Amino acid sequence: MKKTKLQKSLTIDFKAVGISCTLKPYKLAWLLNKLFNLSLVKENDFMLNIGEENLEICNYLYETPAGFIKLIENKAANHERIGNLFLIPELKQFDFLLLIKESDSFNASEMIAKIKSLDEINFVIPIDYTQIKSKENLLF
Repeated sequence: MKKTKLQKSLTIDFKAVGISCTLKPYKLAWLLNKLFNLSLVKENDFMLNIGEENLEICNYLYETPAGFIKLIENKAANHERIGNLFLIPELKQFDFLLLIKESDSFNASEMIAKIKSLDEINFVIPIDYTQIKSKENLLF
């Protein structure tokens, strides 16, 4: 019998930015709100099953009709209990991921430059998610 393969392609229409810092999620969200005059609001923790473990992913969202900004903690919120598990294991060097669907209000390059100016941020760089194996974890 002939086998048929199902190929799935993901459509990702946002920019991803990696942020390394020692801040708590609420503090980083507050700084970003202040810096960009946003209103990032805490969403319910996202639950992701990886193997036998359930990861709780803390996330904040600011939405407009034309775009959005989503701040996601890369390390599981319950990591003390289950060990260091990451939303995107290939990006362990980042504490947070900032997903930006660009519009007239949001420009990823300008946002990166402003975030770099914050003393609390260790480093911030754009991420090429075409090289990431677990990019489907970003689609929630």
